[in-house]
Amino acid sequence: MEIREYWLALGRRRWALVLAPLLAGLLALAAAAQRPGEFEATTTVLLPSGGDTDNPPITRQLTANVDAVLESDLVASQVSQETGVPAGRIADRLEAERAGEGNLVEVRYRGTDPEQSEQIADLAAREGLRVLLDGQDAEAEQLRQAAQANYDRAQEAIDEFLADNDVINPSVEYQAAIQALNSLRNQLINAQNNGDDSLAARLSRVIKARQNDLDELGALLREFTPLTDAAGRAGVLLQEAEGDELDVAAQLATIDAESTITTQQATAVPRLPAIMQLVGLAVIVSLLIVIGVLLLGAASTPPRRLEGAPPPARTRARSGV
Repeated sequence: MEIREYWLALGRRRWALVLAPLLAGLLALAAAAQRPGEFEATTTVLLPSGGDTDNPPITRQLTANVDAVLESDLVASQVSQETGVPAGRIADRLEAERAGEGNLVEVRYRGTDPEQSEQIADLAAREGLRVLLDGQDAEAEQLRQAAQANYDRAQEAIDEFLADNDVINPSVEYQAAIQALNSLRNQLINAQNNGDDSLAARLSRVIKARQNDLDELGALLREFTPLTDAAGRAGVLLQEAEGDELDVAAQLATIDAESTITTQQATAVPRLPAIMQLVGLAVIVSLLIVIGVLLLGAASTPPRRLEGAPPPARTRARSGV
């Protein structure tokens, strides 16, 4: 069939192109009118600041995946256990969005019951924040344990060095040896000025022996200094890890505070946009179905000969002799 014949087939059934979408739209409108109204509840979550630093690590780690956690199946399942609402419905209607680049996150839930919507939004915010902080707490504990182990190894290395070399504190002993040597040198100068050659000779021998001892202590100190530096760095890292762990624990304790999570009263969702969307979808789908059915019917119908047109020429079969 030619395109013109398809257009003619649609023209002959134009009543179906009007009636079917109209009926579909009316049915969709009736169905939408029977649906109960929806209410949207919003809960605002204030994420922890992680301290007074300009770029707090806790906030960076929390805000990196806060939306995904709040909308996760885990949070929906936990809220479902407390409310009795199916987890799938909660996951479909729960949304989380950060308010700009700050610490605020808005959790929204739509439902037919305003009080239940407020409860679900509030519980989802609390459970989501608890999941986030629990993960941070476990990570902070692991980092603190690793820092503690590193610090213990550094201290063990120092203790082993002191025991092997039979010293208590090479730094203090080195300074004491320098002072003692300087005192002997002053005594030697006085003995030489007084012409006491015997005392000067004895002091020279003592100074030489003390200088050898000082050189040995200097060599020990050069080996000991890197060990103390490593222990100092390990101690700083341990203090930081302990501070991070305390920060997370403190944030966990503030989950139930009103300053952290605030739930607003649920508001009615305007129904007209949803109704118009449903009616429009029904009209478009029904129109496409009718057009497809009419075109298939026209394609399966043999073409009609136009009035006054000559009949198609018949061909004779040739027989070979």
